[in-house]
Amino acid sequence: MSNLFNSIFNDATATASPLQLMLALLVSLVLGLALTWTYKYRTLYTREFVISLTLLPCLMTLVIFLVNGSLDLYRRGWDL
Repeated sequence: MSNLFNSIFNDATATASPLQLMLALLVSLVLGLALTWTYKYRTLYTREFVISLTLLPCLMTLVIFLVNGSLDLYRRGWDL
């Protein structure tokens, strides 16, 4: 249990390359499209909700990458 928060408090930083970001966005878009196809197959739908359902995983991926980057800045003492 004491190892639970070690990755938060240690000095090692995890950085993501632009290629990793694009790959994560592509995977999240594909998963969003699969989720949307399943939703369209099973229920009645509106176009706006289907677009939102498709793009929501991509937005969540961007937020996760941005939060990860800001936590790295916080651990380094806000050195840019």
